Amino acid sequence: LKDEDLLPISELSTTLKTLELSGCHFLSDESFETIFQLSELSHLTLRECSGLVDECLTTFAASCGKNSSLEYLDLSGCSRLSFANGVAKLAVCPKLRHLNLSGCFRFGESSDLPEMSLRSFNNLKHLEFVDLSHCMCIDGTIDAISQHPNITALNIASNRFLGNPSAGYLREMAISRRLRQVCING
Repeated sequence: LKDEDLLPISELSTTLKTLELSGCHFLSDESFETIFQLSELSHLTLRECSGLVDECLTTFAASCGKNSSLEYLDLSGCSRLSFANGVAKLAVCPKLRHLNLSGCFRFGESSDLPEMSLRSFNNLKHLEFVDLSHCMCIDGTIDAISQHPNITALNIASNRFLGNPSAGYLREMAISRRLRQVCING
């Protein structure tokens, strides 16, 4: 799939609810800009789209006021995304409930990630599911995200934790009965 193949999609901007584009390695900023203008989209999968970079999410954040319908976002395997310069901008999606960031390896690069995680994720008032598996997250990131009041499912499998993987915060979530599903391994 290439940029020109997505042009007809822009004509569906008021009717298209679900768009799944997995493994589309040849899409450019232009394509992502077109995608992010789809105002009625509630389900978006961009799994393993290697052209998706932080700057694309800046465009997405700018148009998210128009796309207040987005509830499901899968950016798994988009390994060129960082948290600080890209994913943190998703905090402007008011209805986002499901966020899959599995395999976004650059998340462990920022020293201010825990504070940014907490701030960004707390702005996502409806967020219930977060997948951060295979992200090389640091302990503080999980600690910050696990404090979100509405997250009921958290996947932090296959991360490289320095110590016990945020057991204290996970215990607090379990006690408060918010956490219904958790995946931790490796």
